[in-house]
Amino acid sequence: MGLGKTFTRSIKSTKDLTSTYNICKKLCVDGKLKLKSDASSPTGFEIHAAEPMKWLTTNWPNNIRFIGEVFDGAVIVRLEATSNGTSITQDKNISDFLDNYSASLTTYVG
Repeated sequence: MGLGKTFTRSIKSTKDLTSTYNICKKLCVDGKLKLKSDASSPTGFEIHAAEPMKWLTTNWPNNIRFIGEVFDGAVIVRLEATSNGTSITQDKNISDFLDNYSASLTTYVG
């Protein structure tokens, strides 16, 4: 994905695949992220979104992927966060970004 570290988290959804996909898209829209790619099928989905460039900061924009699949009868969403560049505070910035989206997704999908 990017030059920096990749942080990953997985969440088990209590919703069906379509509902979980719609929730992930809603989080991207609500977070004012730019959708880079969006693909869904009957067996899973992948949404790749990124923050807009922030010019007055030491951090690069973060990217996030929502990768959903049905496993053992449940919908599992893997979130992968990274950035296009590195800085002295980038790891903490990406980690906080992932924590924010993980908490939001957990609230919606149970």
